[in-house]
Amino acid sequence: MKKQSVLAFLALATVAGLSGCAGSKPVAGVPDWYLNQPTGNGLYGTGTIQSKSLQLAKEQADFAACKEIAKSLSQKVEDLTKQYLGQEGTVGNGEAKEALSGAARSIVSVNLTGCINKKREVRMTSDGAYTVYSLAYLDPTSAVAAAKSARDAQQALAQSKQSFDELDHLLERDLKKDDAAGK
Repeated sequence: MKKQSVLAFLALATVAGLSGCAGSKPVAGVPDWYLNQPTGNGLYGTGTIQSKSLQLAKEQADFAACKEIAKSLSQKVEDLTKQYLGQEGTVGNGEAKEALSGAARSIVSVNLTGCINKKREVRMTSDGAYTVYSLAYLDPTSAVAAAKSARDAQQALAQSKQSFDELDHLLERDLKKDDAAGK
């Protein structure tokens, strides 16, 4: 009986501790959505910048929020890539691993098309500067479309490079024929 009450106490303490971590206490002047990002379908990121220029602060806060999404997306793609490489026995050579990692990096480095500003709040500081808080959102459909676009562009570039290599080879061969015929 004593063991059950100790386990019940530990379970209750764990639940209480986790629920305390679920939300942050309000901080004066900081929007609640900045500390507690929305959840649901899509990715959210926050950014904040302080500047004497309102326009610069706004642009930089929006950029910082999208950059946070990009870092999150990069981590997810990297984790999935590692998981895939770890599970897939056929992708054993270094060249295949590097190709897959390179593709993942190019997908993440794509301009986050579809990353939009959902909320922004501006606070003026006592010295006349502006503090801008920004909340950005990336729709999963937009992220997938951007990834497909990056992949297609990379494939097109590889195909055009291969075509130019073939053309160079044909020109080189024809020049050698002309040189041989002229001698």
